[in-house]
Amino acid sequence: EKMVEEGKEADEKSAAAEKAEIAAIQEYFDEPFPGESFLTQRRQMRGEQESIGNAYLEVMRNAKEEVVFWKPIIPAKNIRLVRLDDAVDVTKTVKRNGIDQEVVVSVRERRFVQALGKNIVWFKDFGASRDLNKKTGEWSPLNTLKFEDRANEIIHYINQRDPFSPYGLPRWWSNAPSVIGSRRAEEFNLMFFDSGGIPPMMVIVSGGALAVEAEKALRDHFMATGPNRHAAIVLEAYGTGGDIDKPSNVKIQIERFGSERQSDSFFENYIERCDHRTQRSFRIPSQFLGMSDDFTFATALSSMLVVEAQVFAPERAEFDEHINLKLMPELPNGEKYIYRSKKLSLADAEKQLSGLGLIKTLLPPKTLVEKVGEVVGWPNLTLSDEELDEIGAQRDREFELKTRLSFLRTSNDPGDKKPGDKKKPPVNDKGKPVKKYDFLPGIVSLAADMSEVLQIGFARPEEARAFQALREKVVTLDADSMDQFRTLLVAHLLPAFEHDPNGAHELITQVFEVDHERTRLS
Repeated sequence: EKMVEEGKEADEKSAAAEKAEIAAIQEYFDEPFPGESFLTQRRQMRGEQESIGNAYLEVMRNAKEEVVFWKPIIPAKNIRLVRLDDAVDVTKTVKRNGIDQEVVVSVRERRFVQALGKNIVWFKDFGASRDLNKKTGEWSPLNTLKFEDRANEIIHYINQRDPFSPYGLPRWWSNAPSVIGSRRAEEFNLMFFDSGGIPPMMVIVSGGALAVEAEKALRDHFMATGPNRHAAIVLEAYGTGGDIDKPSNVKIQIERFGSERQSDSFFENYIERCDHRTQRSFRIPSQFLGMSDDFTFATALSSMLVVEAQVFAPERAEFDEHINLKLMPELPNGEKYIYRSKKLSLADAEKQLSGLGLIKTLLPPKTLVEKVGEVVGWPNLTLSDEELDEIGAQRDREFELKTRLSFLRTSNDPGDKKPGDKKKPPVNDKGKPVKKYDFLPGIVSLAADMSEVLQIGFARPEEARAFQALREKVVTLDADSMDQFRTLLVAHLLPAFEHDPNGAHELITQVFEVDHERTRLS
């Protein structure tokens, strides 16, 4: 017994130490940089990755080479990658056959440079074996530079790898023509609206000629690409036939083309096809983009399952891998734990609660409460230790009583039933039918409390008061509830009657009838 207590105390100390370690690591992710959360940083990095294909996480250390802060570099377009330096021998620790082993490998370490106007700041690759001067970009042996001259480190995230350079490419790069074409079509429509909505036209002059200035203005107008492309112009023409007294008639005819498309903006079908091609690059269903309103719950759930499996889950796994291989080993006791991003919740709460109901007797009360809180969206749902102990004790009593009275719930084996057979009630060893009960939780608890009081006795006043309080509850029961209560009580007090339920029920009924008659006469 002493060894059990010592083991329990050791487990409690170990759990407390583990909780403290996790809390220390959690502090880094709650505020990785003053005034910033890790959630905000991840959103910023994701925006950079999807827009230009690259994101950079700057990691800062103190004078003891301990990681203290990290933050994304915004905008990422100001970062340039320097050509890889010559290989150097670096000692790395890897786990093989369950044992940490040190191996020497040749590594070409990279430098980064950030251009801020005329100022240049140098960075080194995360985990580089040497110090880098952040002002000159020159390498030095580790811990030889002054702390204020040491360059910070960078973790480089890319979206799609460029086969011709170390930079990343955005996800939509394969459909760049569609992205650019859609943008040009939208700009064309915008210019059309800015110029008053006048469609393109052709000017035909008959019986005369345009003035030199008018012809030049007309040519400049149709060759223009600016915002005045659709604007109307004033033309001057003169006749080239007839005589002085009667010049020829000059006729200027304006023919519009493309006017049949003016019921809507230009290139609508083209823009729609471009958007569809770009959407396929991201593999995102239309429901996630607000482009569909004819979906049902089943189709929406199917889309969520597909996009979770093909897009979201792989992206989370790749990001988590960077954190676990690079950042976590640098945090206090971080090598003992694994970082995992929260996944998209696709579970049906009703089905989850039904499942928990089936196994609730197999889970500790604390675990059951936590799981229910997760399902219903109450992550802080908790109960006190006293409440959890009371629930556990009550559940144990109910389970014990139901187990001991399992003979009251017996039924024929479905495998023994033949077609056409009528269901027969179970019988005892005397051939008499056994009554089947559906015990109510309140009755089970009341019978358990009464049996406990009866076993203790009435030596002290508080015990007598407890019995009287329970007795007052018992006398208020209806006939069916009283019947269940008597059966449960005698089964708890007299285990010998477990295999003779009718005898147990008859005995306890007579006892209560005698008690009731005694009370009536008194």
